[in-house]
Formats: sequence, C-alpha cells, structure tokens
Amino acid sequence: PAIEAARAIARKLIGAENPFVVTSTSGRNPATVPALVKLCELLALPVANSGFKAYHCFPKRHPLYLGDYPLKEADVVVAIDANVPWTPGPKAPPASAYVAVIDIDPVRMRIPTYEFTADIRVTSDALRAIELLTQLVEEELTPAVRAKIEARRERWQTFTSGRRAEWNAYAESKANDDPIDPAYVTYELAKVIDDNCIVFDETLQTPMID
Repeated sequence: PAIEAARAIARKLIGAENPFVVTSTSGRNPATVPALVKLCELLALPVANSGFKAYHCFPKRHPLYLGDYPLKEADVVVAIDANVPWTPGPKAPPASAYVAVIDIDPVRMRIPTYEFTADIRVTSDALRAIELLTQLVEEELTPAVRAKIEARRERWQTFTSGRRAEWNAYAESKANDDPIDPAYVTYELAKVIDDNCIVFDETLQTPMID
C-alpha cells in the first residue's frame, strides 16, 4: 500500500471517537485474521460485517466482534475487501463519516453502477495493509490516545458481554419448546464444537448464537 495513504488512515483511526472496521472477504487469506485482531486490539477497534459476508475474517467470540452492527454512529470506517461494505439505509454510516477502502480493486472497475463513496481508496493486499496500519499506529500512539482507547475497549467489552448474556438467556428460555427453537440448537452446539470442527451453514440468516 502507498505509505502516505496508509498513514492518513492510521491518523484518522487514532483520532476517531467511534471507528469501525468492515470486513467481508479478507479472511480468504487466513493470515489476515490474527493480523486484524492485533490491529483491532491495539485501537479497541470494533469489527462489523459488511452487507455481504463471504469469509470468516475475525473471531466471533472476540469482544470487539459486533457482527451485523449498524454504522450510523461511526465517524471513521475502514472497509477491507468488501464489495458491499454496508446496506444503504438507516444502518449505513453518516455522510460526515470518513470512509477508507482497502482492496486489490478499491474502485470496483467491473461494477459500472458501483455507488459506495469513500474519502480514500488504497490499492493493496489486505494483509500487507493491515500490517502497515498496525506499524504506523504503534508509532504515533500517545498516552492521551491510549487512555481514550482503553475507555472505548471497556465500552465494547461491556456491550458484547451483555449482548451474549441476553442471547444465552433467550436460548435457555427455549429449552423445552416444541418444535425445537433454532436459538436453542445453536446454543447447545456452541457447547460441544471446538477448533477441530467444521461447520456448514446453509441457512438464509445468520444464527443468533455463534
């Protein structure tokens, strides 16, 4: 990636109050997953799914993973390998948000009706861009910024832990339903599957419990 473009994005992320990363297909390279975790933990940067989720890009049990979360309060959004970064409408980022797009084809030359605007577009492999952003952010973090980051980290950890507790309570309340409730099925499956399991999901909607 172009160093000055990456530096501009890094500085926007450092100065942001409510930044987000949006992912879709960066996980086709498994090495991007731990790299993105490192960057997001450095900045307490939450990850949201794009309008079209194609690959596993970020650990779903991580406290910074928000899933299909609206971007309406975002002030900075970094879309990485996302053809459709969000669904237009009330869940899209506000017009005032700074939007950065990182992709091998950041302008979508093959989509003549492409209408997702951005403030900056960077042509780059996802892994290299993530690693460079991490390096640049580490170089410019100050004690004041670190304090802001810790406050944001605590906020998102509280949110995601509370949300998961609500999901679990809902699933447990469906334990005796007939027919069996999908939320209870996924809740019980989550107890027994591990990293050696392969899960095929052919549903039209992502299950509530991961």
